Amino acid sequence: MSPAELGTLRLERKSLGDEVYQALRKMIVEGRLAPGEKIVEGALADLLGVSRTPVREALQRLEYDGWLVTQPGHSPRVPPLATETVEEVYPLIAALERLAVRQALTRLTEADLDHMEEITGAMERHGQRGEVAQMVAADAEFHAVLHRRSQNERLQRIVHDLRSQMERLEYTYFSQPAVLEGSVKRHRKLVRLLRRRDTRAAPRAIEQQWEVGQQAVMEILRRRETERPQGNNGRARRARRAARQQAQF
Repeated sequence: MSPAELGTLRLERKSLGDEVYQALRKMIVEGRLAPGEKIVEGALADLLGVSRTPVREALQRLEYDGWLVTQPGHSPRVPPLATETVEEVYPLIAALERLAVRQALTRLTEADLDHMEEITGAMERHGQRGEVAQMVAADAEFHAVLHRRSQNERLQRIVHDLRSQMERLEYTYFSQPAVLEGSVKRHRKLVRLLRRRDTRAAPRAIEQQWEVGQQAVMEILRRRETERPQGNNGRARRARRAARQQAQF
């Protein structure tokens, strides 16, 4: 076999690994691989109809990127959604998006604003049909218009990284039917303020979007924690386990 043919095979193998990575990442984001769930390499290979090699490579990437955690001597698991992450990430992105609005405000065209209106309508339709993944994607595109018009490449890179870290949290947020109406109203209000070029109210409006989102996600995670089945000493066991895990680092 010629070197050129070998190179083609390597590219195909890399493409398959990427596809497996993206498929597993999506399963984690959407909760089909649930927090705390043990990851079984062979079972995933059978599910996806591939060999174990691309699955193993994808699992290594997922762990490196923080989508999985592995304790010594144990299989990889999906890490739980942590309130600490919410408290750290949401204020950061709120501040960055406030800056993005300020920098984009004079550069946004009417076509941009019309597009943002259309995206908001799409969000509403997806939400009404229970299409959570599409709603998350539409929301990301809505905000991406502002990021691009800020013409701040460093801000765009940082926000992209933060939103990647928040993807599970965003999916959790938009999975709640009760948030749809309020979220759509806040997006439409922001577009109105942007059309008016309101330099005070528009940055504050986008900041409030993230504050509302933070509060809602925190409430969801706390509710899940209280609803989790407990034995007589469940909390004590979790505290001891957390202490042991902390000691390993």
